[in-house]
Amino acid sequence: MARRLGVTVEVLDIHDGEIMPTLETRRMITRLIREWNADVVITNRPNDYHPDHRYTSILVQDSAFMVTVPFFAPDVKPLQKNPVFLYAPDRFQRPNPFRADVAVAIDEVMDKTLDALLAMESQIHEGGANGDASLFPATERPYLAARSRAQEAWPDAMQARQQLPRGAHEVLRAGPRGAGEVRAGV
Repeated sequence: MARRLGVTVEVLDIHDGEIMPTLETRRMITRLIREWNADVVITNRPNDYHPDHRYTSILVQDSAFMVTVPFFAPDVKPLQKNPVFLYAPDRFQRPNPFRADVAVAIDEVMDKTLDALLAMESQIHEGGANGDASLFPATERPYLAARSRAQEAWPDAMQARQQLPRGAHEVLRAGPRGAGEVRAGV
C-alpha cells in the first residue's frame, strides 16, 4: 500500500487487539508525531467498535497537546506548532453520529487511493477483521469487486461533502510535506 501511495510506513510492535492507553504508549505516539513533524494527524473517533481503534484515538487525543510539551518524552524535540488533529468519518450513530466540519476533495487521487486500499489483503480481500472471504464472488477478481463497490459509493460521499454545514471549512489540496501546503477555504 505504501509503495502505491509513495509514502513510508512504520509498523509498531503491537499486535491486533493489544494496544492499551498506557503512559509508555502515549510517549511512543507523541514521539512518532514529533519525528514525522506532522502537519495533519487523522485518527478514529473514540467510540469505535474495535478496541485498537478506540485506544489509538485516545492516545492520539492525549498526544495532541503533549507533542508541544518539552519535558514529556524529552528525547525527541517538541513541535513548535501543533498539527491539525482530525477524526476519520465513520457510520456510528451512538453515542453521537459523525458530523463533518472539514471535507477533503480527493477526486484527483481517488483511483490511487482505491488501488492502495486493495493492497490491504487482510482488511479487503479476506473480508475485514472477521476474515469473511465470501464477500467476493468466486468468479470475479477480488480487487475488482472491491473497487467497483467503492466507486459506486463515491457519489454518496460527494453528496455528503456538498451538505457540510454553513461555515465548515474544506481542504482544497493537500500534498506530502515539502511538496505542497494544505490550503483551506470557507
